[in-house]
Amino acid sequence: MARDAKEGDPGWVFLATLLAVTLTGPMAIHMFLPAIPAVGKAFNVSQPTAQSAFSIALFTMAFATLIFGSLSDRFGRRPVLLAGLTLFTLGAAIGTYAPDIPTLLAGRFLQGAGAACGVVLARAILRDVYGVDRLVKAIAYLTAAYVLGPMFAPILGGALIDAFDWRAEFVFGAVAGAALTAIAIFFMPETHKSRGRTVGAGTLLMGYRRLLGSLRFCGFAFQPGFASAAFFAHASAASFLITNTLGYSASEFALYFLFFPAGFMLGNVIAGRISHRVAPEHMIVLGCSIAFASMVVMAVLLITGPMTALVLTIPGGIHTFGQGLSQPNSNTGAIATAPELAGTASGIVVFLQFFLGAVTSQLVGYLADGTPTPMLIVVGTVSFLSLAIGSIPLILKIRAGR
Repeated sequence: MARDAKEGDPGWVFLATLLAVTLTGPMAIHMFLPAIPAVGKAFNVSQPTAQSAFSIALFTMAFATLIFGSLSDRFGRRPVLLAGLTLFTLGAAIGTYAPDIPTLLAGRFLQGAGAACGVVLARAILRDVYGVDRLVKAIAYLTAAYVLGPMFAPILGGALIDAFDWRAEFVFGAVAGAALTAIAIFFMPETHKSRGRTVGAGTLLMGYRRLLGSLRFCGFAFQPGFASAAFFAHASAASFLITNTLGYSASEFALYFLFFPAGFMLGNVIAGRISHRVAPEHMIVLGCSIAFASMVVMAVLLITGPMTALVLTIPGGIHTFGQGLSQPNSNTGAIATAPELAGTASGIVVFLQFFLGAVTSQLVGYLADGTPTPMLIVVGTVSFLSLAIGSIPLILKIRAGR
């Protein structure tokens, strides 16, 4: 049985296991992107309804992160993680045999709830093991490796759809979920030594009030939320535009999608290398500025020229590059606000990312008219909001004269 991890000396097996369990997120989200049009055709439903099979996982992941983060502060990381992986596996199994949309949505609900555990607990576990001093670099490199999931998940999903059908994705998810659960049982130790003394059930709301009452924390927490909202809206809209409007296959869309995670990975690697030389507040504003500028360029290209797959995706890669620069610093700033509430803070940050992403991805589905206009409006708006609120920590720092 796995033992408690020693702070600062986790070992490569522990890190590999942590990386593996975070891949439930890409399997629940990015692997399903090529399947959205296929699900619509299979059940003969509208685009917004098919889109809901994608966004319901995001909504569920958003609220589950709040629960998982707080429960892990109270009861420890390990038991909460195992419970989440079990839910993910069960949801994938239900999706495999879903005879109709309601059943599929139920499976996606459970799958999203389970996937939230790896996403939110990875940050808290890193905080337990590495402390604040090395947290930016640890998160940046873990996130860069984690991005390999979004890079290959759509390609794998598209290949499974083209070779079999969209249900093959759920078969893969169920098998992978079961394997990850077994790996976590044997190789994931408990890292939260002070569990049960930090956030009790009676003080949970006080923890949320304390964090959300801090303007600095809100700046750190909401910035990646709006940035992720732009990404999910852009990626889900591009799935329909490239597949249905431009006529590409699911596998071809997955190849164009590579620009998104590749940009994010590059931004994370750079953030990890220069985190000790550039203040987090400056990195956040720089990344947000690059992301917003990329959306302006894409709007100009689409308004003045034809819509092509490259015009839809290359600016997305530049946008995620800026997101990769800012997000590790935002996450670190949010978690470091109150170290004893690291799990709760991590849950709030991830909640905002998935909740706002679910809202915007479903919104572009309802507004879809076969043109890129709804996507440009939604993505441009939330990119600007990410820049505006991401500037708050820097403004507070300047005012404080630090």
